[in-house]
Amino acid sequence: MLRLLGAVRNWRNRPAPDATPEMARWMAGVDALSSGKALGPGVVLSSPNPKSLMLAIAAVPGVAGIGDSTTDAVVALVVFALVASATIAGPILGYLVGGERAEKGLAELKAGSPRTTLQ
Repeated sequence: MLRLLGAVRNWRNRPAPDATPEMARWMAGVDALSSGKALGPGVVLSSPNPKSLMLAIAAVPGVAGIGDSTTDAVVALVVFALVASATIAGPILGYLVGGERAEKGLAELKAGSPRTTLQ
């Protein structure tokens, strides 16, 4: 019931269709964090994510069933980590490889402007 009331409150307090919504103060401060200081909020914001927990739980039987080979287990864990981090690593690699073009696209995503065509 509290969630429903909160949703109604958010709906009534939403910005007008032509207005730009104001970014939360804590979210605006994230841009200024160094990579070391961003680790703390990153862990706090990602740790309670049930999707991440389910993904890790689903990987346990696969890694446990590898056998006695340490090399196989390490390879399986590395592949799991690569797949699990693909949604984070993709934009980072795109930025590193794409340079200014990628920076423009990421800025548009951050601003929330819709892109109807890929450029």
